[in-house]
Amino acid sequence: QRAPECPALHYGEIGAFLIGSSTYIKVYAEDGLRSLNRQYKTMKFAEDERVTLIGRLLGILEPDDVAKPEDIRLYQQIHAGEV
Repeated sequence: QRAPECPALHYGEIGAFLIGSSTYIKVYAEDGLRSLNRQYKTMKFAEDERVTLIGRLLGILEPDDVAKPEDIRLYQQIHAGEV
């Protein structure tokens, strides 16, 4: 099943899945959820087990795309009192 706001995944796409109280990032495959790390086995589920798709991988961030601590501090100073 999938969360209402999530698009469907096609086999081979990577998604975020909620299983119990844990979240996994896995490749959606015909035989289950596969890890890119070959040390982990494919996760397989019975039809009555609840596995919920909660997101789809859109891309990978480059290090320069992530806010640095000084960027965060500046943002917090500019927006102080707004929260």
